[in-house]
Amino acid sequence: MGAAKLVRDVGDTVISVAISDDDSMFAAGSTNKKTVVYSSSTGETVATFVAKAGVNAVVFAGVGSATRVLAGTFNSQLCMWHINANAAEPECELTFGGDAVLSMAVGARGTRLAVGGAKSHVAVYAIDIPRETFTDFSDDPSAAPPAGSLVELYRVAP
Repeated sequence: MGAAKLVRDVGDTVISVAISDDDSMFAAGSTNKKTVVYSSSTGETVATFVAKAGVNAVVFAGVGSATRVLAGTFNSQLCMWHINANAAEPECELTFGGDAVLSMAVGARGTRLAVGGAKSHVAVYAIDIPRETFTDFSDDPSAAPPAGSLVELYRVAP
């Protein structure tokens, strides 16, 4: 049996891609500052988020209605958006020590984020994602899901 293939045009150079833990979504981060989340089954756009600079790295954290997408940028920003919140601003935004974010990985339990940067730094963050039961806030723009957060635990530099 051949593999199914979905192709999507993000509109610029794609630097990073990720697939959600439950395989229901995939994300693309690109030089046009966008992180676009797609449905894995239909290829339809689920959400589009815009950072302040080109996106070098994307990862998913959380499961089900608590799923977040995180983006690391050329200008050292770490941004976290709630997939279902449909919000323009990230729910959490941090600066990664003044150098470009080049890679990110989330641990198997979804509670740690490792980030690598251009100046040989590696930092590990605790990811706090509230366990909520909502599914969609797009009908009520004044409503907001519980905010998640990132807290730097430690940094290693040569």
